[in-house]
Amino acid sequence: MVVGMDNRPGSNLLKSALIKGLTSAATNVIDIGICSTPMGSMGCMYFKDTDLNIVITASHLPQDKNGFKCMK
Repeated sequence: MVVGMDNRPGSNLLKSALIKGLTSAATNVIDIGICSTPMGSMGCMYFKDTDLNIVITASHLPQDKNGFKCMK
């Protein structure tokens, strides 16, 4: 799985918790750091052994909001 995030204040904390949960369930994770949603999708195409990605972002919402965009 490819995991990325935007630059919102809470993104790093959410990313750390997400990766911890995924790896505890025996999921291989590639952390691509700060990225846009399209970059997360490209990460899935670039890393051939992956078929899912999650980008931690809230798109156009205010800075104090955040969530997950999951793509296959």
